[in-house]
Amino acid sequence: MNGFPNLTPVDDSDRVLLSRVRPEGWRNPEPEDRYTLVVIGGGTGGLVSAIGAASLGAKVALVERNLLGGDCLNYGCVPSKALIRAARWVKEAREVFRLAGGETGAVPTPFREAMRRVRGVRGEVSVHDSTEKVVSAGVHLFFDEARFTSDKTIRINGKDVEFKRAIIATGTSPRVPPIPGLQEAGYLTNETVFSLDRDPGSILVLGGGPIGCEMAQAFSRLGWEVTIVSRPDRLLPKEEEEASSLVEEAFRRDGIKVITRADAKEVSRKGEKKVVRWESPGGAGEGEFDEILVAAGRIPNVTGLNLEAAGIDYDPQKGIAVNDRLQTTNKRVFAVGDVAIPYRFTHTADATARIALKNALFFGREKVSSLVVPWCTYTDPEVAHARRVHSEGKDGDLTPLTIPLSEVDRAVTDGEEMGFLRVWHTPRGKIERVTLVSAEAGNIIGTFSLAMTAGLTLSDLSRTIFPYPTVGEVARKAGDGFMRGRLTPQVKKIFSAYFRFFPL
Repeated sequence: MNGFPNLTPVDDSDRVLLSRVRPEGWRNPEPEDRYTLVVIGGGTGGLVSAIGAASLGAKVALVERNLLGGDCLNYGCVPSKALIRAARWVKEAREVFRLAGGETGAVPTPFREAMRRVRGVRGEVSVHDSTEKVVSAGVHLFFDEARFTSDKTIRINGKDVEFKRAIIATGTSPRVPPIPGLQEAGYLTNETVFSLDRDPGSILVLGGGPIGCEMAQAFSRLGWEVTIVSRPDRLLPKEEEEASSLVEEAFRRDGIKVITRADAKEVSRKGEKKVVRWESPGGAGEGEFDEILVAAGRIPNVTGLNLEAAGIDYDPQKGIAVNDRLQTTNKRVFAVGDVAIPYRFTHTADATARIALKNALFFGREKVSSLVVPWCTYTDPEVAHARRVHSEGKDGDLTPLTIPLSEVDRAVTDGEEMGFLRVWHTPRGKIERVTLVSAEAGNIIGTFSLAMTAGLTLSDLSRTIFPYPTVGEVARKAGDGFMRGRLTPQVKKIFSAYFRFFPL
């Protein structure tokens, strides 16, 4: 087998994980001469594609060079959210101490224990992405590095295999900036950070995007002294400025040092410490840290696939070129998930895999542009969105409607009124995109995603009964706000005339 797991087991939970997603001593089957579908990549998009096709009776080969489950299970969604949950427990414990008049500093920060729980959760969840599940679905599973050898053949396990259709679902990897001395000093990425097994110290986070912000806040609450160095002028630069400001305010309250408009220029070692020098418009700065976490974006996994041999266009920085039906420049080959689309989330990998299956195997005409995509950055407060893909960049004809969370009773009772809901809508109340900043934004945004997918309007939300008191009631308040906006002076005048003649 080519390629080896880049996850070094720290404890028994990691060994359980590896036994399921890359068993020791695994023997690849003998490849068939031809497959209905060859899937490259065993993350979410690849697993959905392979298992879905096999369950329909297709002859399917799945090729994974590393670990089944991909980034989400092993280095992303699952472990990061388990760590964030532990960090929120610490925050809630501090609130209890504060309520009782005690010192919040008396609350322990169990970082090592939290990391052990992270690895335990990851091992438990891995059963859903296991080799047993894949093989029992009838998929031929190979741990190997797939490589195109022509426009209709792929080399698997040393053999050129013909395919009728292929799906590329290779995902992305951390982008590591070429900072002098960084490689020599050593650093963490999302692929290695969850193997940390040490007491809290100081950590520099390079990057103020979603991954960097989520990890910075979690580490801070679990006892680390955290500094963020970010090149843009604010954290979460792709968010609305008001949302970014609320997150940065929360970070400063948590004791996180935020340095924006700054470039890391050099890294060196000073004993056990890592010395980082940066420059910003305010002058040069320097700090000593125990660890460095690189969270400077992602790059598509296209190296080694020999895409040129298959006539597949790609950009090393942006990924594989696909049309609206996820078809590459080779009509037999489709690409899904992070390697092909800008919405790089587990749920969009799942959604695009379903589209690609229909289009590849059943001559479907499903389009990515028809999707409504929700997503969330799991800071505290969380920042969530839902938007129609086809409306990207068409905000000029839309009207924003904003509901502060201070107007939502449950947010006030929970002490979580920092945030807002903003709905961009058409004159008739059709919802085009939504931003929600709230402690519960990730759990609530699905309401808007469903409404948008089903073609519901703000008027429909106004007529919907939501349980009181819940933060989710903010959706009805948005509907009510839209309806009040339709009550123009002329409409009110007509109603006044009507009521003058209303019978007793």
